[in-house]
Amino acid sequence: MANVMKKKSSGEKGLPSIGLPKKASMIVFIVTILLAAVLRFQQLLTNVNFNTGRYIDGSSLNFPVIVIVLGMILMAVILLLGVAKDKVVDECIMINSWRLRYDRLNKKMPSGAGYSSMLMCLLLLLDGGMKIAQTVSRNMEIREDIVDEKEAKNYSLLTGFGAWDWIELVIMLLVFMIFLTMAMNIFKKAGISRANCAAMSVFAAWKVLDIFKMFAGNAVIAVSSEKVYELLTDMSATVFFLAVARLFMGMEKKSTRFWVCIFGYLTSIIAAVSVLPRYATLLVPTGYDDRLGMGMPSISDIGMIFLPICIVAVFWTGYSYREMPKGIAQEKRWTLNARPKDVDMDDLDVDGVDTDTI
Repeated sequence: MANVMKKKSSGEKGLPSIGLPKKASMIVFIVTILLAAVLRFQQLLTNVNFNTGRYIDGSSLNFPVIVIVLGMILMAVILLLGVAKDKVVDECIMINSWRLRYDRLNKKMPSGAGYSSMLMCLLLLLDGGMKIAQTVSRNMEIREDIVDEKEAKNYSLLTGFGAWDWIELVIMLLVFMIFLTMAMNIFKKAGISRANCAAMSVFAAWKVLDIFKMFAGNAVIAVSSEKVYELLTDMSATVFFLAVARLFMGMEKKSTRFWVCIFGYLTSIIAAVSVLPRYATLLVPTGYDDRLGMGMPSISDIGMIFLPICIVAVFWTGYSYREMPKGIAQEKRWTLNARPKDVDMDDLDVDGVDTDTI
């Protein structure tokens, strides 16, 4: 029979507990992402002028935003006030993943995070290739219209592909290498390495460049703009990966895990609400001509739906099994009869114990 260890009643130190496990925040996440995406899909079909990129009725309630805000508040409450208990089963301590040290937690990184990293690599290649292909295709049409054969021959197919575009391609290549090496480390059960963490600053630079290009291109960014979700995806992803880097670099602060989870949830939700409904509208035959002017998010944003939540899932994986410490006087392992029925984890020192997972 499992004997559950007694812990302090607070979800976080100094805060009252609501009795729910922190893992329950994942249920709220699933409900929020599905409901917000459906409401956004309906909003695109009925209340967006794609010629102007703004809402037809800006005074109406923005239900996707309301759902996202309420969902994030509820997830934050569960993460702050929820519990993450350890257990004792026979002669093993079952340590909740939320309470593991970052180095031990890193080795439990789920394979889904590795596959999501590989997906990001593929999407980055498609994203960069499509940028070049679009430029070449446009210039080929221009070249065909040039009468002078010599002038047409000298016309570059990369005309219009400026310095910022080349800088972005270089950064995207570096980000590709980051996610590729991160996937390899995860598959080797080494998790996210310190080198990966340091290189995540390149990802942040890429997203900052994306934000700069939005404003430099005179994009309309407002609460009633279809571009606002792309902007928020970039901003949230930047903060999320910086928090992940801080955690797995061993520079964790008291609230680092909370922010990793919150921005992981937020990034996945906003990316899904930004990407999925807009691609789904392409499958609706009615009103298709009205949506020809609809701006499409970067294809690499699809990866932002899956990668953050797969990294957050490391906190909700199964318990980590540890052997109970040996008795000092008897020089034998504790038994259920030899230890108190309730053991406070704060009073139990497991340092120096064989920590190999059973």
